[in-house]
Parts: sequence; structure tokens; C-alpha cells
Amino acid sequence: MFALTLDQKKMTERIVIAEAGEALNRLNGGVGDVYFDQSRPLGSLLFGIESDADSLWESNAAYLRESYDKTFPFEGERWKIAQPSLEFLRGKYDSGEPVTVFAAVRTWEHYLYCFNQNHGADLFSQGVTILHRPFILFGQHKPWCDDDAEAFSKPASDAETQVELWYPAAKRPFECVAAHQSPMPVVFCYLSKIREWKLVFQERKVCWGKILSNAN
Repeated sequence: MFALTLDQKKMTERIVIAEAGEALNRLNGGVGDVYFDQSRPLGSLLFGIESDADSLWESNAAYLRESYDKTFPFEGERWKIAQPSLEFLRGKYDSGEPVTVFAAVRTWEHYLYCFNQNHGADLFSQGVTILHRPFILFGQHKPWCDDDAEAFSKPASDAETQVELWYPAAKRPFECVAAHQSPMPVVFCYLSKIREWKLVFQERKVCWGKILSNAN
């Protein structure tokens, strides 16, 4: 799961990437085996979405799909083809940016899962297209800074609208939104909260960066 909580008072975001049960344990103040768990300034997630201008995510996914054709008795050949893409995903996992980390983990999990499925190559392509879409839509252009309504067209699939809402409970003081197939619905929920709190992104001349401030 890609789980997000927002603290309006402290102006922070917390993101946990883990299996659902492990994510809940960590958010409840316990321990859990997670891929990612960080609290950062509000807005960090949105500005950290990388650009895939060179289509590296797409090309590495294509290599993984190609390896599906090298099945028994050529198992060694299949892994040889997949190895460069695995190294690419390892590098992305080490990036420290949650959307990138999530995409790397889920791409590899999806690759392994689809291998033994009927029409596995097609299923794999469908799944990773959804995973990698944020890098295409938001990597170079940050529409939330320019109030670009065109950038928020309807998502292309049900997977990009499916999100779970975990209400505050136990030691979890904030509601949490979590998604399994794509980080896109979490991004949309994030933007909805920003608007609800009447916050806007502004340019700060000192460092030419973007910050969140109160619209009033």
C-alpha cells in the first residue's frame, strides 16, 4: 500500500509504503516491515515526482515483458534479459522519493506475479502503465502550481480512482488514504486536501522553489 497522512497544524506529510497490515502497524506507533516511512514538509510528495522524459520506465518495462517469451527450458535466458531492468529498478528504489520507490517495488512484484498468469505479458503491461503514469503527467509540469484544470482530466482506469480511507484509531491521530495499484488516487486526494485547507503554492525568490502558504 501507498499510505499518506497529512498534518495541517505542523504542515507535514507522512508516507508509508508497505503491505497493508504492516503499514497500519507502523502508523499505529508499532513496528512493521516497510519499504518507506518518512515525515516531510507538506508538498514534498508533489514536487518530488520525477520526470520520465527519456521514457526509461517504459523501455525497461518493455525489456521485462520481452523476457516472458524466454520460458522453459530457457529460464536462465529469461533472467539474463531481465537483469538490466532489475538494476534500473534497484536504483529507483534507492532514490528516496516515495512515488518512485512504490513504482519500483510494484513493477517488480507485478513482473513476478504475471509470469504464471494467462496472458501475463499483457497483464504486466497494463499494470505498469498505470504505475508509471505519474512520471508522464506530473514529472515535468506541476499543474497544481498553475491551476491548470486540463491536467486533471478523468483517470484512465478504475485503478486510478481506487483508494482506501483509514480513519483515526488507536495511536493513529489522522485519517489516512491508501492505494494499492497506483499512487494517482493518493495524489488526487492530496490535492483535494490542499484546496480544502485553502493553501496555495507560491514561488520563493530566494531559492526559486515552491512553498505552500495560506491562500488568505
